Amino acid sequence: MSDKLAVMGHGKGGELALLLGATFPQLSAIVGYAPSGIVWQGIGQPVCSPWSYHGAPLPFVPLTFNPSIFATQPVAHEPIYTLKDEAEAEKATIPVEKIRGAVLLIAGTDDKMWPSSTLSERVIDRLAAHHFPYPYKYVKYPGAGHMFDCPYIPATVTHFRDRTTGLVIAVGGTPKDQARANVDSWRQVCAFLGEHLT
Repeated sequence: MSDKLAVMGHGKGGELALLLGATFPQLSAIVGYAPSGIVWQGIGQPVCSPWSYHGAPLPFVPLTFNPSIFATQPVAHEPIYTLKDEAEAEKATIPVEKIRGAVLLIAGTDDKMWPSSTLSERVIDRLAAHHFPYPYKYVKYPGAGHMFDCPYIPATVTHFRDRTTGLVIAVGGTPKDQARANVDSWRQVCAFLGEHLT
């Protein structure tokens, strides 16, 4: 039995998975579905960091709320994740080069929750720039959205109703493209964990 540890997260959880990997060297493998290598403001009020370490809030990029995005539904949240200040973004960038294990990122090009494809590419670029010594891979799925799930179940969810606000929220992706992405990403993750946790 292996004593190696992995962490996997989706969306905001993918952001956390990268953050945990950069913080705790005990982790041997990191999987991020629709992740971000930048810490963003948590949704809701007050405006604050969603994460802290030893009681201190971590730097974050505030969201850019524009009332116009709520004019039609389903509402795409992607426009509120805008990098206006590169210096601010750098302060909130997760130091993924500190990860001490393999990294797998998975994202769709039609993510309406946040620009996970672009954010994943930033992570890969940073790893390459730091000559990251561990295996890393980014798998991009054209036409897939935010909601990666287990394979062979319906992939028709392109939006959902938020129970708190009542708004219909877009997640993106076409059913056909999402179904393909769900099957292939599942295989990718199983192979990745099989290789790096044994």
